[in-house]
Amino acid sequence: MNDERLFVVRLLWVNDPELFAEYQKQAKPILAKHQVHVERWLVTENMYGNGFEKPDEIVVTSFRNAAAKDAFENDPAFQQVAAIRDRAVKIVTITAKSVFGS
Repeated sequence: MNDERLFVVRLLWVNDPELFAEYQKQAKPILAKHQVHVERWLVTENMYGNGFEKPDEIVVTSFRNAAAKDAFENDPAFQQVAAIRDRAVKIVTITAKSVFGS
């Protein structure tokens, strides 16, 4: 079976919790429209290693395929709310394909 899903892992350092909450409120219907699946929303407790500061939150989402991810990210409504997100958090985004697990 060929799994075309893409996973997006976002590391978030929240600098404006109120603005980030507003982003979440506005983004929710857009995520639903594009069938973005939130696999996990994690609040970090500990981090070991060197190189960067512990993120406040880690969000793992999945998309049916690369085209679905592109459609979501290029949606003008999402681009508007992403600008709010980008003012509220520092973000690192990692896109990956699954090679093991379900």
